[in-house]
Amino acid sequence: MPAGKSAEFFGFYNMMGKFATVLGPLLIAIVAALTGSERASMISLVLLFVVGGALLLRVPADDTRLKS
Repeated sequence: MPAGKSAEFFGFYNMMGKFATVLGPLLIAIVAALTGSERASMISLVLLFVVGGALLLRVPADDTRLKS
């Protein structure tokens, strides 16, 4: 995260958490209603984790360490 931008990134992270609180259960309910299977709804949730992990793998690692 760029120096001096931590508040903006925290706000973005907080907003995404609120979206996940609503969209996760909504996705599970919609998939379960469409397929009639709770297993399919859990697979859709696992798919979201896999996509998120793939996106995180693309983020370049920064070798600088925070000095306290």
